[in-house]
Amino acid sequence: MYADATMGFPGIDVIGFDLAGELFTVGFWAEGAVFMPDEETSAAIVSDEPLIQALIPDFIPGGKVEIRKDELYFKYTIGADYTFKNGIYLNGQFVHGFFTEAGEENLNNYFIARLEKSIFHSKVKLALAGGLASTRIMDWDAFQDTLAYFAVPDIQYLGIDNLEVDLGYFFLDGKPGTLFGGMTDYDQVYVKFKLSF
Repeated sequence: MYADATMGFPGIDVIGFDLAGELFTVGFWAEGAVFMPDEETSAAIVSDEPLIQALIPDFIPGGKVEIRKDELYFKYTIGADYTFKNGIYLNGQFVHGFFTEAGEENLNNYFIARLEKSIFHSKVKLALAGGLASTRIMDWDAFQDTLAYFAVPDIQYLGIDNLEVDLGYFFLDGKPGTLFGGMTDYDQVYVKFKLSF
């Protein structure tokens, strides 16, 4: 297997903002940016490897990315977090346009959330993260047709000084032709070790 790649970095002017604060003990944040391409960009992605080629339409609709000169597009994130009195931490956000996406027609919408709870005197942390993704959110039929989702249950052990051990499962699913739908057969179990010294 080989790759014949031509790299380019089209000029794009970006004006962005971000803010964060707290209101009634709820933390919140928002960030966004206007992207202003300076030139036309068109990139086609193909692979001689059948397994990789099968994934391309899920990551890049039509296997091609086009960005038009002077066609502005806006990406933003809005989120909030809160820790309940019983110690459960909740974090949620809405993302319009993932960092890997460019061009108004290629931006998806993501709802992402994470729950955490420490137990056994904070030696063990239980977490559940998950999210939904769709190109449309206001049209119910289109939302269902482009729906994809993921879930990540995770348990973390912190009972040994300077050592963190993570065990988790990455579940992905969705409609054919969606980002996570193309990875339905690629669920993962992971173990991570982090040693600080």
